[in-house]
Amino acid sequence: MLERSVEKIIENIRNFIVACDEDKLVGCCALSFFTEELAEIRSLAVCDTYRKKGTGSLLVKKAEDICRDEGVKFIFALTLSKDFFIRLGYKVVNKDIFPQKIWRDCTNCPKIMACDEIAVRKTL
Repeated sequence: MLERSVEKIIENIRNFIVACDEDKLVGCCALSFFTEELAEIRSLAVCDTYRKKGTGSLLVKKAEDICRDEGVKFIFALTLSKDFFIRLGYKVVNKDIFPQKIWRDCTNCPKIMACDEIAVRKTL
């Protein structure tokens, strides 16, 4: 996961979805809206002891529900775990189809010249 400044987290905190077990934070993901029809799932993370127990899937499904309510038609992610997203109905696509993402976020990424993330997309 890419590092984010405290300022960026505060600026985008309303876009985060969290998973808790009683009073313990066990996972999170965030939504980033690009157009009325396109949004990204980002910052998906689950504590090691809660992985492979459905926490990540619940977070992604909640993000998808929010996007449907907002009228978003396509949701995407850049990931190192493509199989996780494929199990949830996402398809691997060329990341070049998201120029909005590249111009807004990728130009400031330290991995821009050697990006190892895979783009996945789902039609809602």
